[in-house]
Amino acid sequence: MFGLSAKSWWALLAAPLLVVVLVACAPTADTDSPTAGVITGPGVGNVAPEFTMTRPDGEQISLSHLDAADQPAHLFFFASW
Repeated sequence: MFGLSAKSWWALLAAPLLVVVLVACAPTADTDSPTAGVITGPGVGNVAPEFTMTRPDGEQISLSHLDAADQPAHLFFFASW
Protein backbone atom coordinates (compact mmCIF):
# COMPACT_ATOMS: atom_id res chain seq x y z
CA MET A 1 0.00 0.00 0.00
CA PHE A 2 1.41 3.37 -1.10
CA GLY A 3 4.68 1.57 -1.90
CA LEU A 4 6.06 1.84 1.67
CA SER A 5 8.08 -0.89 3.30
CA ALA A 6 7.19 -2.35 6.68
CA LYS A 7 10.05 -0.37 8.23
CA SER A 8 8.63 2.88 6.84
CA TRP A 9 5.17 2.08 8.23
CA TRP A 10 6.65 1.51 11.68
CA ALA A 11 8.46 4.83 11.46
CA LEU A 12 5.23 6.60 10.50
CA LEU A 13 3.42 5.01 13.43
CA ALA A 14 6.23 5.55 15.94
CA ALA A 15 6.77 9.25 15.17
CA PRO A 16 3.41 10.49 16.56
CA LEU A 17 3.80 8.19 19.56
CA LEU A 18 7.22 9.68 20.27
CA VAL A 19 5.76 13.19 20.11
CA VAL A 20 3.00 12.25 22.60
CA VAL A 21 5.54 10.74 25.01
CA LEU A 22 7.83 13.77 24.81
CA VAL A 23 4.95 16.19 25.41
CA ALA A 24 3.70 14.12 28.36
CA CYS A 25 7.16 14.11 29.95
CA ALA A 26 7.86 17.81 29.43
CA PRO A 27 7.98 19.96 32.57
CA THR A 28 4.83 22.06 32.99
CA ALA A 29 5.92 24.58 35.60
CA ASP A 30 8.97 26.55 36.63
CA THR A 31 10.24 24.28 39.41
CA ASP A 32 13.02 26.74 40.33
CA SER A 33 10.47 29.29 41.52
CA PRO A 34 10.06 29.41 45.33
CA THR A 35 6.28 29.59 44.88
CA ALA A 36 5.99 26.75 42.37
CA GLY A 37 3.10 24.50 43.35
CA VAL A 38 1.96 26.76 46.21
CA ILE A 39 -1.80 27.23 46.42
CA THR A 40 -2.72 30.72 47.57
CA GLY A 41 -5.85 31.88 49.28
CA PRO A 42 -7.80 30.56 52.24
CA GLY A 43 -8.44 26.85 52.36
CA VAL A 44 -10.87 24.64 54.20
CA GLY A 45 -10.22 24.91 57.94
CA ASN A 46 -8.01 28.02 57.67
CA VAL A 47 -8.89 31.36 59.22
CA ALA A 48 -10.36 33.81 56.72
CA PRO A 49 -8.39 37.03 56.13
CA GLU A 50 -9.73 40.27 57.63
CA PHE A 51 -11.78 42.38 55.21
CA THR A 52 -14.10 45.38 55.21
CA MET A 53 -16.95 45.87 52.77
CA THR A 54 -19.82 48.26 52.16
CA ARG A 55 -23.34 46.90 52.45
CA PRO A 56 -26.03 47.98 49.97
CA ASP A 57 -27.38 50.41 52.59
CA GLY A 58 -23.92 52.12 52.80
CA GLU A 59 -22.89 50.68 56.19
CA GLN A 60 -19.28 49.47 56.52
CA ILE A 61 -18.94 45.97 57.94
CA SER A 62 -15.84 43.88 58.62
CA LEU A 63 -15.16 40.24 59.36
CA SER A 64 -14.05 41.07 62.91
CA HIS A 65 -17.44 42.80 63.43
CA LEU A 66 -19.21 39.60 62.35
CA ASP A 67 -16.93 37.50 64.54
CA ALA A 68 -17.69 39.64 67.61
CA ALA A 69 -21.28 38.39 67.60
CA ASP A 70 -20.07 34.81 68.40
CA GLN A 71 -22.35 33.41 65.74
CA PRO A 72 -21.45 31.73 62.45
CA ALA A 73 -21.14 34.06 59.48
CA HIS A 74 -22.09 32.79 56.02
CA LEU A 75 -20.56 34.69 53.13
CA PHE A 76 -22.07 34.35 49.69
CA PHE A 77 -20.15 35.59 46.67
CA PHE A 78 -22.12 35.86 43.48
CA ALA A 79 -22.20 37.83 40.28
CA SER A 80 -24.85 38.79 37.79
CA TRP A 81 -23.47 38.62 34.28
